[in-house]
Amino acid sequence: MSRSARPDGLARRIAQVRRQLGLTQGAFARRIGVSRNAVGRYEAGTVVPSAATLDRIAEAGPRGGNRRAAGFAAGVMGRR
Repeated sequence: MSRSARPDGLARRIAQVRRQLGLTQGAFARRIGVSRNAVGRYEAGTVVPSAATLDRIAEAGPRGGNRRAAGFAAGVMGRR
């Protein structure tokens, strides 16, 4: 996917979770154990987070711990 591509639903949902928590990309990255650049790439839709990272994002989110309830459908990881 090129850098100019529109973010997909997963990318938008990751950004939405971060914003709901009131965190910068750097603070969110520290909370989920990745780099700030990785968060930027997730939100841009250029990189898909691993299943483990999606779990940490779901745990950090307002619905804590339930990936499906947090809006991260299991089918997203189907290619892994």
